[in-house]
Amino acid sequence: MKRSSEMTSEKPLVRRTFIPGAGVLALVAASLAGGSCITVGEPVSGAQTFRVTVSKVNGNDPPVVDTPLPANIGDHNETWEIQIQALNADAQPDSTFNGTVRLSVVPGAIVKVVDDASGQTNGRNLLVQGGVATAHVDVTAVYGPTRMWAEDLGYLPAPPDRVAACSNGKNDDPDDDQLVDYPNDPGCAFANDDTETGGSYNAGVSGPVHYALPTIRQIQGVGATTPFPY
Repeated sequence: MKRSSEMTSEKPLVRRTFIPGAGVLALVAASLAGGSCITVGEPVSGAQTFRVTVSKVNGNDPPVVDTPLPANIGDHNETWEIQIQALNADAQPDSTFNGTVRLSVVPGAIVKVVDDASGQTNGRNLLVQGGVATAHVDVTAVYGPTRMWAEDLGYLPAPPDRVAACSNGKNDDPDDDQLVDYPNDPGCAFANDDTETGGSYNAGVSGPVHYALPTIRQIQGVGATTPFPY
């Protein structure tokens, strides 16, 4: 009778242990002795984000999650009072930012933005001076946890009596690119943008303003289309 070692062709298991060579050991020792290498760049300056605060909704404190407002089906407007504060890289107020930010509400739609400082409205845009701005914003079709966004697109609306830089047929930023006017120049947010220079694209978002979720009937609507097309 054959022995078990003769009955099988399997090779015995060999365990291999890797022993680093002298060169590898020397490299590890040198790394530990020398420490890590750190490159320090230029400090970050200027505004890096925005603090967006919703202080009032229809003249009252913003609704909380336990007592939400009814879902807005787009048949009326609601007024939010907001404050915007530019912040630096340390999340501290930055007073150097002067520019126009673009507002949006998600989910929902903005009907009108009234600048508290000037009493004027310019679409969904709000002028921030010295790093701060306040406004009354009319919104509609808002539901669920809804938030206000602010973003610096580098958009500076031209006065109505002057041709905007993004529509004058000239390249107003030859040091940046060779493109002319909207929509060719990426620095032009819109045709009436008075600067072909792009923005910082810094953005900020508020905390949630709580509305109820719409019912299936409200989503379907009573007409040919839904009041919530998106």
